[in-house]
Amino acid sequence: MSTEHLGRIVDVVALPNALDQATIGALIRNLYPVEKVPDTVVVNIVASLGHGNAKPSHNVQAALLKWLIMVYGIIENQKILSRLYAVLFNLLDTLALR
Repeated sequence: MSTEHLGRIVDVVALPNALDQATIGALIRNLYPVEKVPDTVVVNIVASLGHGNAKPSHNVQAALLKWLIMVYGIIENQKILSRLYAVLFNLLDTLALR
């Protein structure tokens, strides 16, 4: 999947939409990047974490985090996650992690 398509799918999954949980889960599980994952995709995923009506469900957030772990080796700039460290862990719901 090209970088452009990857960015579009992440935008669809990370924003509120009419898709059901099964469809969103299938989309996330089938994200196989062909090229290195750009910083914008990583930032969009981290920005989709947290509380609120505009955020995806906890299950979707967990799936997105698992996907980030899976593609860690092919992220274009791996230092982006260390820059987003504080944001990443301040947005996570501690009850959802238990």
